[in-house]
Amino acid sequence: MGMRTGIQQGTLDAHPGLEEALIEHGIDPHSKKILKKGSKDFRTYQALKTRAKGVEYRTYKKWKEHARLDGLDVPKEDTKGGWVKIQEGVDFRRFKQQCFDDLEKDKDGNYMCSICTGENAHPLIVQPYEEMLKYRDEMGYTISKYSKEETGRQRSAKSHKKKKSYNNIHEWTPSVDKIHDHLPHTLDNVQVICWKMNKHKGNLTLTELQDLGNWAENREIEESAGYYD
Repeated sequence: MGMRTGIQQGTLDAHPGLEEALIEHGIDPHSKKILKKGSKDFRTYQALKTRAKGVEYRTYKKWKEHARLDGLDVPKEDTKGGWVKIQEGVDFRRFKQQCFDDLEKDKDGNYMCSICTGENAHPLIVQPYEEMLKYRDEMGYTISKYSKEETGRQRSAKSHKKKKSYNNIHEWTPSVDKIHDHLPHTLDNVQVICWKMNKHKGNLTLTELQDLGNWAENREIEESAGYYD
């Protein structure tokens, strides 16, 4: 028997796939009894609801975090109308236009990473919730938690002290990247790429990236010539 949630039909309608995901995890989306906050099933419901909003919302929230850490004035969104209201907001629509409208999609409708092409091409996807839980438990990780008052530096220090923290990030996770690294996270200076490429790109300048590309090209030529056989 599934757990009861008391979820409104409007919430299910605004989050495509949420109803099916809840049933798959043994939670009855149509029961009127409220889940107890902090319980395992309540956390599952919250995680699945966030995933149902899509990668656009996930990266939008990350962009806002980065922008505030850069000292930019990012207004708080009006959440009274829920997810539907957020989607209608000017900042969200501008972010989606800047970061997603020009991305190609695969046959399943997933956005493709704009940097990874050819044999390395792949979609931008969030690790499925059940896989995240399994991996976290197998590795003995705990979920990193920070208070809203903590600065980026304080959060970083806490992460180093708590070595078994897990933030649900894998190679294909969509991440917010600055186009020009010396500039702040303004809307016209961000793009969404996979976490793996964002991590490797780091703080390299354009000329440094070009040097790295030239090295890779020369290495490919040498390997094709049999120098490393």
